Amino acid sequence: MAAKPGCCFSSKLQKYNVDEFHTSFDKTDYIGCGNFGAVRVCLHRELGKIVANINRLNKKAEETYYATQFWWKQNPTCFSSVKREANALVRIDHQNIVKLHGSTSWNNEVAIILEYVDGGTLQGHLKNMKVEIEWQLRHRFAKQIISALSYLHNYKDKTFCHGDLKSENILLTNSLDIKLADFGAVNIIKASGLESTTLNMSTTGQCTVLYAAPEYLQTGQTNPAIDIYSYGMVLYEIVTRQTIFEGHTLPVHMLMIRIAMGVRPDEKVVGKVGQLLTKEKDRTIFLELTDIMEKCWNGNPDLRPITKENERDVYDDQDEIDYRNDLAQQQHEEWEEERRLDALDEQDVYDDQDEIDYRNDLAQQQLEEREEERRLDALDEQDVYDGQDEIDYRNDLAQQQLEEREEERRLDALDEQDVYDGQDEIDYRNDLAQQQHEEWEEERRLDAQDD
Repeated sequence: MAAKPGCCFSSKLQKYNVDEFHTSFDKTDYIGCGNFGAVRVCLHRELGKIVANINRLNKKAEETYYATQFWWKQNPTCFSSVKREANALVRIDHQNIVKLHGSTSWNNEVAIILEYVDGGTLQGHLKNMKVEIEWQLRHRFAKQIISALSYLHNYKDKTFCHGDLKSENILLTNSLDIKLADFGAVNIIKASGLESTTLNMSTTGQCTVLYAAPEYLQTGQTNPAIDIYSYGMVLYEIVTRQTIFEGHTLPVHMLMIRIAMGVRPDEKVVGKVGQLLTKEKDRTIFLELTDIMEKCWNGNPDLRPITKENERDVYDDQDEIDYRNDLAQQQHEEWEEERRLDALDEQDVYDDQDEIDYRNDLAQQQLEEREEERRLDALDEQDVYDGQDEIDYRNDLAQQQLEEREEERRLDALDEQDVYDGQDEIDYRNDLAQQQHEEWEEERRLDAQDD
């Protein structure tokens, strides 16, 4: 049937006719009991996959069904406040928050129609030790959760608080993307005036209080700071893959007192996780998440970071992480390619050794032939140079002799001119030489007489 507008809620919240939903009305399509009542799987022709999802879904709902979640009104006088809250919630549109589609009347009671998510809970995924969860995926979980909280806390005309954030209330799609669930539960309960199940000491309530901020346990007042505290607890589970306060033996009320006094989940477990990390990129994510975790679960709500700060902290190092991941991937691929080529080369050595030897011998033969050709060419060239040297030598010698003869002729001409030009000088020197010779002869004669 086509959807029929109704008058149970205002026109802002889509009203569907109950006849449009098909269910078995037995345990086959029954998921469980949420904050508002029964949770049942149904089929709808137009909505596509939708889920009855105010409290939680488990793996029994993993069939190709659609779901609705039913809240049996306990007080007709609360209709107006529930209507206003539901009308606000239906405008929530975020890729990491379960979508509220509308409402229908079921046996004179109200059913809230929500998106169906078929990948189980974050808690179940973390506890499944058969599945390895890479640190990059853990970082994505943290990033998508804080993105959803930031959207709720900073909604354009109204601040929404989740009020019951825990790994049970965080769903996963088949592609392992986060879907924040049950955010409408606390808001609608608060609007209706009913008691919050967060303070109820049932089994579910006992689990919930471990995630709750100390001031919320004392006052029951919701605000964004209590979601930030719970986000720190969820980060602990993402880092350690253990439930918070796992293995504690204290009664819940005693544990609540210790939490109010500052007791937090065992950080020794966190330290052991860090010691096992060998990759730098994993350790970078680990240190980032643990730093945010400790800031978020601060006992003083005024000292907890707001969602925008958390969102920025988670995203700040993403470029560096992505770069290192890409670099590591590139190095890994290069290493794999080298190994592949080495394996092929090794195989070629054995499979084609005769071909390789033949080519090596042929190459060696060609090399030797080329060397011999070069040697003969060098000898021929040397012979050419040897004859040329002899010719050049003789030409140089003839030129030298010619120049010497020319020089002698020039000097002779100069000497002949000097004979005429310097005759007086010559005569003077000859007379002087004759005089000195005579004096020298006279001295010899006298010396001979003395002897």
